[in-house]
Amino acid sequence: MRKYFHIVAFSALSILISSPAFSESMISLEGMTGSALVSQTWLRVHQAGERPIYMDNARYQVKPFEGMPYFSARVGLWKEEKAWELEVLNMNLYLDNPCPEIQEFEISQGYTMIMVNRAWRTWGAEARIGGGIVMARADGVVRGQEFDWDDADSGEYIVGGPAVQAAIGKRFYLAGDLFLNLEGKTTLSQATTPVANGEAYVPCLALHGLIGLGYDIHRGAI
Repeated sequence: MRKYFHIVAFSALSILISSPAFSESMISLEGMTGSALVSQTWLRVHQAGERPIYMDNARYQVKPFEGMPYFSARVGLWKEEKAWELEVLNMNLYLDNPCPEIQEFEISQGYTMIMVNRAWRTWGAEARIGGGIVMARADGVVRGQEFDWDDADSGEYIVGGPAVQAAIGKRFYLAGDLFLNLEGKTTLSQATTPVANGEAYVPCLALHGLIGLGYDIHRGAI
C-alpha cells in the first residue's frame, strides 16, 4: 500500500512541476529532524469476543532516535510568495502508562503523516496549513496477546485515518540557496491500527519542534 502512495504522490508532483503555470516558480527541498510533545488523550482497543478497552488518560512519549527516527521531508513549489507542498512527517509513539489490559503499546516503526500543504510567506516567516493521511502499524501486548509489526501478514503500513497541521517556520540562508530551517507545528491526527484479534484507535494531538536544512532550485537553473 505504501509504495502506491509514493508513486501517485510523486507522479502528481512531477506533473505540477512541469506545468506551464509554474514556469517562473522555485522548488524547495527540505529535510528536518526534531521531536514532539503529545497531549494526553484517549486510546480505544476492540478485540473479537472481548469487551472494548477504553483509556481516557493515555500518555505517550516520542523517542526521536529510536525505532524509525523522527523526520520531516518536504518538497515545495513556490510562486509569488505562496507554495503547494508535499510533506512526509514521521514520528513514533510509546504508551507511557500501560494499564492491566494493555501491557505494552507502541507505534515505533512510524506514525507517518503524508500531507499536502498550502504555504505562504509573511512578516519574514513561512506559515503553512495542510492535511492528509496517517499510515501506521502498532506493536505491543493486549490481554497477554502479543502483536508485532514485523510479523504482520502484509508487512506494510496501512492507511489509518486523517491528519491536519498548522505550522510557522523561518529560513536562515547560509550560502547561496542553502538554508537552515527552524519550524514549530501542531498536528492533529487519528489512526486505526491492527492489534491481536482486533483494532486500536489512536488519536494524537502533538506540538512539534524541528530543525533542518533546505535548498532552493530555481526553474531557470533546471
